[in-house]
Amino acid sequence: VDEGVCACLIGLLADQRCYFQLQDLIERRVLPDSAAMVAQLLELTPHYEDAFELALDMLRRIGSPAATDAALHLLLKQGKLLASCRLIRQQRLFSCSPKPLLEAAAARDADLFRAVYLFFVQRNEVWRGSAAFLPEEGCEDFTALFEQRESAASAVSVRETP
Repeated sequence: VDEGVCACLIGLLADQRCYFQLQDLIERRVLPDSAAMVAQLLELTPHYEDAFELALDMLRRIGSPAATDAALHLLLKQGKLLASCRLIRQQRLFSCSPKPLLEAAAARDADLFRAVYLFFVQRNEVWRGSAAFLPEEGCEDFTALFEQRESAASAVSVRETP
């Protein structure tokens, strides 16, 4: 099946909100797996949450590191940092650089930054047996920011305790 036809069909089904039919065509493999289709499914996630899982399943079937990298970059571009972390965990992308996600999270809000930072700390512990970032990852500033925010948060909670 031609990729252009697939893209058009997905677009039409999404426009009509025929998500069940779209999911059925993908799960029955009527529509072939491709990196382009993964990207299109990820773009549908604001309107159809199950599209994320469909895209992940398709990535597993494709098994291409290039397709996974493209999906990760698309999620990052869309600002879906927690979805990016989930993709890293589910695809076991332990060598993925934490810096772009930490930069994006630090620029947004403190809770998101904390979640992304702790995700990578946990990844480090699982992958390397140590919570520390490697010097070549260039995350010293993020560690300092995390520690600064944590100490400030604990100081506030101490003052609020009666």
